[in-house]
Amino acid sequence: MRTFVSRVLSATLLFLMPACGPSSSGDQPLAATRAERSSAPTAPDALVGLGGSVSGLALDCAATRPPEGGNCTPTDPTSSCQSCVAARCCTEQAACNALQPMNSCAFGSTLFEGSAVSGGEIACVMECLAQRSSSGVLLGQPSDVVQCAGQCASSECGGERASDLTRDLALCIVGDSSQSEPGCRAECGLLP
Repeated sequence: MRTFVSRVLSATLLFLMPACGPSSSGDQPLAATRAERSSAPTAPDALVGLGGSVSGLALDCAATRPPEGGNCTPTDPTSSCQSCVAARCCTEQAACNALQPMNSCAFGSTLFEGSAVSGGEIACVMECLAQRSSSGVLLGQPSDVVQCAGQCASSECGGERASDLTRDLALCIVGDSSQSEPGCRAECGLLP
């Protein structure tokens, strides 16, 4: 079950880190997500899961500057998940992927249920959301993100929950079924 959930979330992770490597396509969101999860990042210096630094740069845990230098360009334009997030959550994804300054959303070190998760807090939150979906407890509401954010704080930043940037992106992806805001749940295989 753990392997399945890990594979399911990889597609979203690789999309959220567009500079970090190709992702594969598929007609069904879960199948595409599993295929992308098994792909290894191919960016220089392996930007995914660097434990809080790239080329010696520390994470900006205090959010002292507005994030710049990120983007929301899909690595796989045929992926419905990536296309949805680019269309509906571009601002949030670009902030998460920012390189100036780098933040825990895409670059923090996290654990989910005792296992290291590459790709920062957002990868951990997406893994948690996929597990909630496969377990049948995903509601498609902000409370899902709150539950997962509490399990996915980066070790570098020492908080008790994932950063605001991470939560903002996850909230956009999940949407709010009680308000008829679909987010990108269906496209990303997160079905309540």
